[in-house]
Amino acid sequence: MKKSTIILTLLVLATILTAIMAAGCHQESLTVELESDSPTSPTPHTEQEQHTTAPYEPDPEPDEHEQIVSLVPHGVVFGDELIAPFMYSWINRFYDGISNVAIGESGSRKVGFIDASGSVVVPIVYDWMDIVFSEGFASARRGNNSGFVDVEGRELFPFEFERVKGFSVGLAAAQHGGKWGFIDTAGSVVVPFQYNDARSFSEGMAAVMLVGRWGFIDTTGREVVPLQYSEVWEFSDGMAAVNMAASGVSSTRQVVKRSRSSLAA
Repeated sequence: MKKSTIILTLLVLATILTAIMAAGCHQESLTVELESDSPTSPTPHTEQEQHTTAPYEPDPEPDEHEQIVSLVPHGVVFGDELIAPFMYSWINRFYDGISNVAIGESGSRKVGFIDASGSVVVPIVYDWMDIVFSEGFASARRGNNSGFVDVEGRELFPFEFERVKGFSVGLAAAQHGGKWGFIDTAGSVVVPFQYNDARSFSEGMAAVMLVGRWGFIDTTGREVVPLQYSEVWEFSDGMAAVNMAASGVSSTRQVVKRSRSSLAA
């Protein structure tokens, strides 16, 4: 092969190689440009943005008796095991191995209880229920009637009261005909329905109110602290705080003690 032919061949090859390299550089530049213009490409925060972005703060822990309510279905897990399916609109904390749960939203919500295995122990059919059991029973409401349910889901007696409050010393405050009295676990009336309001017993004494004035009764229904106070608090260590405030008069808080006769009752 002649020397001139070899030189010409080398020049052609060099030209082709140069063209290929130039095309590659142009493609790389085009690719980079397209990527930088892509709307899906994340844009890093500037230092100023990072300092002005509010940090994530988790929701505060709910109160001990607060219901956890959300549009997002709730379930229960233990470790990595799903105990209760994600079907509840609220699940309360577990007390003595059971938890108050609800299905549905406001206006159609129904309430019941599940146990630690996720099994329903109190049918989810009530419009409202207390979230804890007191002396083995939880107050519940269905429609306009209230009553009590035990931990196995059995109703203590027919739901025939307007409102009820938790049992204490075997007695529960109940409202019938707009008035409050006290019933026992058989649903029998122990203290007649005669008060405008009533609270559960504490240390054998229950606060009752008539015509805006509060006092205390014992478990027999006897009024042992006169109904003359504007406010009262439950008994603790044999004493209860009371308030003598009247219209236009500053409040004067006092303490009353249980009498010996009430202790013997």
